[in-house]
Amino acid sequence: MNDNGEERGTHHTIQAMSDRFYRRLFQFNTNGCLITDTGGVIQQINPAAMTLLNESEDSLTGQSLVRFIAGDDRPTLLTYLTQLRDNGTVPIQSWEVRMQPAERPAFTALLTGMAVEDGDGRLAGLLWELQDITARKQLEQDRHECRRRIQALFDHAQDSILLADDDARYVDVNPAACALLGYSREEFLTLDLWRLTPAVNRDAGQQQWQAFLAAGRLTGEYRLQRKDGTTIVVDYRAMAHIVPGLHLSVLRDITDRKQAEQEILHQRDRARALADISDIFAKSGLDTPDVWQQIVRRTAELIGDTCVLTLLSDDEQWLIPCAFYNPDPMVLDYITGLLTSQPSRVDAALPGRVVRTGRPLLIPEVAVETMATSVEAKNRPFVEKVGIHSLLIVPLRVPDRIIGTLGLSRDRPGAPYTADHQLFLQQIADRAALFVENARLFGEVKQQTDHLRALARRLAETQEIERQALARELHDQVGQNLTGLDLNLNIIQAQLAAVSAPTRDLIQGRLADSMALVEDMAERVRDLMSELSPSVLDDFGLIAALTWYGQRFASRVDFAITVRGQEPTPRLAAPMEYALFRITQEALTNVAKHAQAGAVTLTIDTNNGFVRLVIADDGRGFKPVGRSQAPNRRGWGLPTMAERAEAVGGRYRIESEPGHGTRVVVEVPQLTG
Repeated sequence: MNDNGEERGTHHTIQAMSDRFYRRLFQFNTNGCLITDTGGVIQQINPAAMTLLNESEDSLTGQSLVRFIAGDDRPTLLTYLTQLRDNGTVPIQSWEVRMQPAERPAFTALLTGMAVEDGDGRLAGLLWELQDITARKQLEQDRHECRRRIQALFDHAQDSILLADDDARYVDVNPAACALLGYSREEFLTLDLWRLTPAVNRDAGQQQWQAFLAAGRLTGEYRLQRKDGTTIVVDYRAMAHIVPGLHLSVLRDITDRKQAEQEILHQRDRARALADISDIFAKSGLDTPDVWQQIVRRTAELIGDTCVLTLLSDDEQWLIPCAFYNPDPMVLDYITGLLTSQPSRVDAALPGRVVRTGRPLLIPEVAVETMATSVEAKNRPFVEKVGIHSLLIVPLRVPDRIIGTLGLSRDRPGAPYTADHQLFLQQIADRAALFVENARLFGEVKQQTDHLRALARRLAETQEIERQALARELHDQVGQNLTGLDLNLNIIQAQLAAVSAPTRDLIQGRLADSMALVEDMAERVRDLMSELSPSVLDDFGLIAALTWYGQRFASRVDFAITVRGQEPTPRLAAPMEYALFRITQEALTNVAKHAQAGAVTLTIDTNNGFVRLVIADDGRGFKPVGRSQAPNRRGWGLPTMAERAEAVGGRYRIESEPGHGTRVVVEVPQLTG
């Protein structure tokens, strides 16, 4: 074969191989492939297309492709067929159509078509590729729905959401972020994080940002500046790299919560401060000067700077400074010298205005010119030397009047007193006023009590003097008369020997009876004298007197009396001994009348500078009542014993329960005569 023949043979061989390759590619393509004539009638179809259209090759060959297009999409396919047929140069195009296979549900397909020319450039047919994209369309729809939902969450979230790039520049924000920080979305997209945190050093901020990108997560609290310059506190949750180069921050405004927390802490600290002040009062023992000084010092520490407490004079014409404080010792020395020089007139001083009106005085910012003309002349050196930049004075109030003031003055500018300070200072002042009033009332009660105690002591002394006087009167007058009468009767008895027997016997009987009456009367007078002024107490002391009296009293009652203890050394003063002796007499009388006891014990002991007398019985006992309750007829002895003890500065108490006996306990100071 010549060269031309060989070339033609080689060409046919290559052509045959190429045809086989394309036929295999056509047959084994995973997408459906169809060849139609220029009118869209199927000439060839691969297995994938048969599966998609659910028919065999024989049934499909010769049918129009339009038949398998869902009704709404057929006009579009016919238009495209015309374009491919009339202009074979139309580029390959793809579009979505609804395919309707035999006896199967319709599905969405991507249909791609192209014109095929013969060797002479004439249109030979049309080549189609058919791809089922139902799953892809569903995925796209799901993804679109997901994006729609995410966008809805993004747009309507109450929390602020910000997206930033690697340089901390914002690429998107939600409406909540715009509302929170006061910027529009367009303005936000020109900002970076550092514009919202101007107080943060940019270099340090960049380091923190890089650390966040490396860590991937960050949470905490942050201060941001709004467009209007105000500062807010946010709680943030940040996540880096939600997609490469994109970082998410979610912010929640907690400014109100932080302010509420601060207010709670502030109120807690204030409550503790007031409790501390109340504790000062409780532990003071009514030592008013010391308490006043503690109050002004504590108030100055809590609010600052200079604190002065004044009290109204008895004639209500003057305000007398009672305590003052400033943390600077030099200022305090100056204030001490200035304020103690003379009081302030109520009708001239600023504190006097508070006393007159009963209303607090708050001047947040003091004008120097105004203050120079408002204060008393004696206080103007203070204004010039120390300075008053803010002033706060509140009244010391008790239920029916104003008794003074509690005032503060600020030594430095820029820190004015506020209404909150006024409320706090008034709370302190009300507690101070209550203490001052209680101290005054306590003083009055103590004065009256001391007066009553002095009267009671004087009454007891007077009683003893009268008892002794009465005893002397009995001894000197009645005793002597009885003695004289007894002598006369004895003389008469001696002279009866000269009288005749019948008459003598009659007189002798009457005389013996008279002498017995005189002796009995003398014995009774001696007993009464012992009761009124027991000489054994004066001569031998308290233990001996109690033993002597106990024996005498036991002889007249049906219970035993035991005395225990030793004589106090040195001996008690006479008023103390007499008080304990008289209390014992009263107590034993009460036991005899009411206790139904079988035994009584009198005990004397000494401890810590006090002598204690305990009178204990084993009788039926009773339920003690308060001294403020009115006693019954049988109870007058108990208040009398208490008054006797208190008259000599002693203490008295009674311990008793029904069925368990009674203990009378008296303690007196061991004072010597």
